[in-house]
Amino acid sequence: MGDSSNTVSIFICQTKKLKKLRLHKMAKHISPELRLEVILSALLEKTETPMDYREASSFLKISEKTLKTKRNLYPHHKIEGQVYFYRSELNNFIKQI
Repeated sequence: MGDSSNTVSIFICQTKKLKKLRLHKMAKHISPELRLEVILSALLEKTETPMDYREASSFLKISEKTLKTKRNLYPHHKIEGQVYFYRSELNNFIKQI
């Protein structure tokens, strides 16, 4: 799965910013092997509550300060200056290590 999960996260994050694209239109722009993963990830994100630094650091069992200084190592989303993490993305990241 390696690089494909990063591609999916980046693709979903980019499509959130565009907002005008619908899920079925997004599927046309990616390879067939990623379509199911994109759809499932998008559905999970709609039902999953984003975590802030405190919640994500607790989930990862690291200090909040460590997460803030090394956040680029972890999958995250930045919206209007606020940083958010999704449990499913952090789980996938941990599985890859």
